Amino acid sequence: MPSTLPEAESPYRNFDRGPNEYHNGKEPPYTPITMVDRNGSVLCETDQFDLLGAIIYRDDVTTLEQYLDIAPWVIEEIEELPLYYSFFYIAVSHGSLGALKTLLSYYVRVIEPNQIITFRKRGFTLLNEAARRAYLEIVEFLLDNQPLYADIHERDYTGCTAIAADSDLYSTRYTEAFNWQPSVDKSEAVMNLLLDWGAFPSDVVARAHEDSSGKPETVLLMASELAGSKMIERLVSGGADVHAEFTKHSLQLRLYDEQDYIVDNVTAIHMASFRGNFVALETLLDHHGDTVSALEMVSSCDSRGSTPLHWAARNNLYNPNLHEIAQNIKTTIHLILDIDPAIVNVQDIEGNTALHYAARYFGENGEVFRPNFQSLCDKGADSSIHNNHGETPLHSMFSSDGTDETIDKQILSLLLAHGAKVNDIDHAGNTPLHITARRLDYHNIMSFLIEQGGDATIGNSTNETPVHVAASGDVSTPGLAEKVEIQNAVLTTLTNAGGIELMDLPNAEGKTPKQICKAQRDKWRGDENRERMINGRRERILASTASCSSISPVNVERCHN
Repeated sequence: MPSTLPEAESPYRNFDRGPNEYHNGKEPPYTPITMVDRNGSVLCETDQFDLLGAIIYRDDVTTLEQYLDIAPWVIEEIEELPLYYSFFYIAVSHGSLGALKTLLSYYVRVIEPNQIITFRKRGFTLLNEAARRAYLEIVEFLLDNQPLYADIHERDYTGCTAIAADSDLYSTRYTEAFNWQPSVDKSEAVMNLLLDWGAFPSDVVARAHEDSSGKPETVLLMASELAGSKMIERLVSGGADVHAEFTKHSLQLRLYDEQDYIVDNVTAIHMASFRGNFVALETLLDHHGDTVSALEMVSSCDSRGSTPLHWAARNNLYNPNLHEIAQNIKTTIHLILDIDPAIVNVQDIEGNTALHYAARYFGENGEVFRPNFQSLCDKGADSSIHNNHGETPLHSMFSSDGTDETIDKQILSLLLAHGAKVNDIDHAGNTPLHITARRLDYHNIMSFLIEQGGDATIGNSTNETPVHVAASGDVSTPGLAEKVEIQNAVLTTLTNAGGIELMDLPNAEGKTPKQICKAQRDKWRGDENRERMINGRRERILASTASCSSISPVNVERCHN
């Protein structure tokens, strides 16, 4: 909740303006709601009800009651409006329990007697919204007031009940942007409370649309991403199926740099591995049952041929503590390979091994994930394996937009020591040196590859050498002079290694690096001139606005004209 302000300093001081000061001016002036603040000033509501929103956000029950006594009609729900226009949604989404209680107490006065309060048609349910944010006190209040305010088995627009919403810690099923760091402890406290009240441990997410296909997610499957051993134990002992399979979309997994796809036959084992939740993974393996062994579980493949080891090597969620997540993934890798060391080089339908994914997802984090690469290599990972695009893990190291500082050379050396060749080519004829040349930020990495034997004279399928690629390469530095300086340094390094004559070598289109370089710099120059014009126009507008605001009101219209 917001910090308490001194009594004399009102949190609503921004609303003691003229009644139409914030009106958009496109419609005739309106008569606003007004109320007296605690310091005696008159507060004026805006046409967007920002004052009421601020009161609810602060969970200011006293002021809210004062407001609703003046204008009780504002709590009427309009189904056509988006959910974030609902004051009930504002209250529950911000954890404002006092405000929610107050709103509901006023709301029951304007609805039919004994009418069940539900906002499902508005796109949300109070209990689910509180549960997925792990607001324990609000969940407790709503459960205590069933069925008037909530129904523990009601499903929202995503097909989730309250326990399913709570188990989806990263809100992957909701359109609203995820903007809070989940708390496993708080989420488990809510889940235990829901289970105590009769929520089903074996619950599934219902299909949101009649034409939806695929197997629905289970509470256990979603909980396995972050839940601890006791929570997994309780769900399993309550009837949750450890081996249940479900369908997931790559966007839900936040695998944005992979093509969109649907993956079937995913289990809780895959998801626990994906999040590096080795505690849940170990617990799930302990409950393999009589028909499936732990070995079969860790070697099981989804519909795209990915084993739990593949999943463990592609964790792509933001975590403020990279060292912690790296250690968790390392432990997960060891747990899987200790049970089935033979899957270390299994390729999925795209030909990728776990080492390919580790290079793609962990390679640009500096030395943090070095132990993970070491673990895979120590367990027999072969970095000479090419995927369906002809890429080795060394190629995959440079698939993201990293820089010299984010690539650990010791990891590169590790890959070279375990099978990768510095001049391996993919199906487009590109060597790792070609790929790094696209990003001029990789200058030091290019130098390292050349030191390891990288050949700057190799032409790819379009007869382009790394020099051609660098001539059209880009760099994150904003200024033209800095870009040119970095590009010159890269081209010098490459031509020193392969010969200055490479600058005059035509590619398949007949263009030389000199010509390509000139075109790229002309583009940079044009971009810089365009940006300078935009900034100049912006500064003139700001200066004009400031000038107009400083003159008398009678001359404002003349100024704008």
